[in-house]
Order: sequence, then C-alpha cells, then structure tokens
Amino acid sequence: PALPGSAGQWLGELRTWQIGLIQGRIAPLPGLRSTASTSSRTSDFMALSPGALRLGDGTAEAVEVPVFLMMSHEVTVGEYEAGCPRSWWELDCPNWQGQRSWQTVDHPAVGLTWEQARDWCESHGWRLPTEVEWEYAARGTTDRKHPWGDEFVKSAMNYCDIGCTLPTTMEDDGFPKTSPVGSFA
Repeated sequence: PALPGSAGQWLGELRTWQIGLIQGRIAPLPGLRSTASTSSRTSDFMALSPGALRLGDGTAEAVEVPVFLMMSHEVTVGEYEAGCPRSWWELDCPNWQGQRSWQTVDHPAVGLTWEQARDWCESHGWRLPTEVEWEYAARGTTDRKHPWGDEFVKSAMNYCDIGCTLPTTMEDDGFPKTSPVGSFA
C-alpha cells in the first residue's frame, strides 16, 4: 500500500534505520526473528507509516508522527528472561518477581517498572515508544474509542472479567488472568 507523505522522506528514514541496524544500534528488520527467546513468540517489528494524531480525546492539535518501528506484540515472560543480562551464575533481572504461577513463557511479562522495561529495551539496542508513538500504534489516526472501533467487543481482548478480583463484567474471555501473547488480534 502507498505510504502517506513523501516517499523520498520515508525511504531516507528507512536508509537511516538500515545504517543503524548495520551498526548494531537498533532493532532487527521487521520479520526477522530473535534467536534469544525461550518463548514461541519472537521479536518481530512492524514499521508504522507516518501520519497525524490528535492525542487524548481527539480535540488537541494534531501531532505529526514520523515512521517508526514497534514490536508487534508484548514482551513475553520467555523473551524478558532470555534477554536479561546474566552473570556467570544467575539471571540478572533486578527486582523482577518473575513468571507468575498462572502464566507460561508465552504470557506477557508483567510487574515490571518503567525503568526495568527501559533497561531491558536498551540492553537490546532498542527504546520504549514515546507516549505519542504508543497512542498512535494503539489508535491510529482515527478518533475511535477502541483499537477496533467505537463499540466494545467482548471477544476482541483479554480484560478483567469473572477471573479478576474486581471484575468489570460477568463474561468470561477464557483466561483467568493474562492470556498468551497473540491470543487476541
């Protein structure tokens, strides 16, 4: 599909990204797979096209968002543990409580601080998305209420249901707490 904006600008940014990859400063090409993970998921990245986003409720002034890469899924327990720096005798993920009893390695790594997430990304030559990038990836350029549209769709996500301490609904998404990454589009 055609990318919005100048194709030359996009190609220039892609070239800059490729040079960064060769120099080992940034993430692998989208579609290339990390071999470090013990999870069945991999560190796939997606290039998001440039565009404009109205933050929050959509009434703010539009912010231009350049092309950027973002992981196509949450970091799994297996990826987080496999990517932590290691001393010769132990895994060194400082202050992380680890995989929960109700999780497998394919579940998202939870209970991380912002600093732990940042440090993990930086150890791979990556970075956390900015607030604008995260909202753009989650919502796109439309003013929709949910990533898929304005209507709440029970089958579209893992949410606090009858498996939660304080359920928001008496429905059941099939998972008592978190779900394996990729369970929902």
